[in-house]
Amino acid sequence: MVPVHHYIDDYQVPEPDFCLGEEAHDGVGPDRFPASGKAMLWASYDLFGFRPLRIDKSIPWSSSCAPFVGTVTDFSGMFTDGVIKISIKEETREKARALVDASLRDNSLHPQLAGKLYGKLRWVFCLGRIAVGALGALKTRQYVSARPPRPGSGGGASTPMWRLTDELVESLQFLSDMLERPLPPAAYRCSRSTCRPTLVWADARWNLKTGRPFGDGSIGFVVKVPRAGGGYDIYYAYASVDDATLEALHALRAQQTFIHPLELLSILAPYFCPELSDVWLNADVIHFGDNEAANAVAIKGIPKARDLSRLTLLLHAKLAASATRTWIERVCSKGNISDDPSRFDFTTLEAMGAVRLSFVFPDLLAALRVTNA
Repeated sequence: MVPVHHYIDDYQVPEPDFCLGEEAHDGVGPDRFPASGKAMLWASYDLFGFRPLRIDKSIPWSSSCAPFVGTVTDFSGMFTDGVIKISIKEETREKARALVDASLRDNSLHPQLAGKLYGKLRWVFCLGRIAVGALGALKTRQYVSARPPRPGSGGGASTPMWRLTDELVESLQFLSDMLERPLPPAAYRCSRSTCRPTLVWADARWNLKTGRPFGDGSIGFVVKVPRAGGGYDIYYAYASVDDATLEALHALRAQQTFIHPLELLSILAPYFCPELSDVWLNADVIHFGDNEAANAVAIKGIPKARDLSRLTLLLHAKLAASATRTWIERVCSKGNISDDPSRFDFTTLEAMGAVRLSFVFPDLLAALRVTNA
């Protein structure tokens, strides 16, 4: 027989207030709200013959908004709005930013610290894809061979071999900016949406062309916005890809063909259209694309290529700022209606009464800054 004490400091069990049941005013601990989820948890402990010993933090027995393992679960809007929100604790965010800023000040990042920073930030950003594209440079540094330093170099984190590269500086500056303010919470809907989703199709084209060192490309997208009374309003936009955009993509990553980044850029394009900014606010969107590689990068958000990483960062920051819930789905090329405007064919769209909108290219070489997120 071995006597065991089991201590727990994450004592609260977050649950909606309406789940507590009737209060037994003369009850203590689990007996105060005998029908609550926490009381059921404690009853299950009793069945196995043990109960954790509480480390008193002067907190209430139960809460609709409680911290647990670095996150905060908020049930306060579940009954009124049908939404549960999960966010990262402010303390966790502040610690992560302090590590990022320290690396920027030192202009150095040892592989061991890069691994620690990657692990912490992967947790901080676990509730969405808003910044995971910026973590690729950290992961690359983490697995750089930590070979013994040259004699006299000291071997510390500030030795020349661990100095920050341009890509690391860019990623760390973006992460610091992202961590400067509370991160958008992840919202999980518990009730069926009463609105139909907005539908989006996007496509891109690229070919070699004499006289243009980076070739010739074009992008088009189609958006169907549901009307309250039924039916859809249909919009579209298209543009030739100018040499400045292709040159910017090449500056981020030297490449012979540009179809992959242009397909990814086509996924971004609808969300940068100024006439549609109100459409994306708190919207459910099904986004169709026919390029599986671009779809996968947009969904996962962690490409290794610098140009693709930049595009995914722009995409997920934009979606987070407008609280847009986007589901990306593959469509065959023949079924992609945006194939027509990307090739300057508008016959079908004009017959459908579609309205042309402006096309805005994001500045790919501007300093990555987080706005409205």
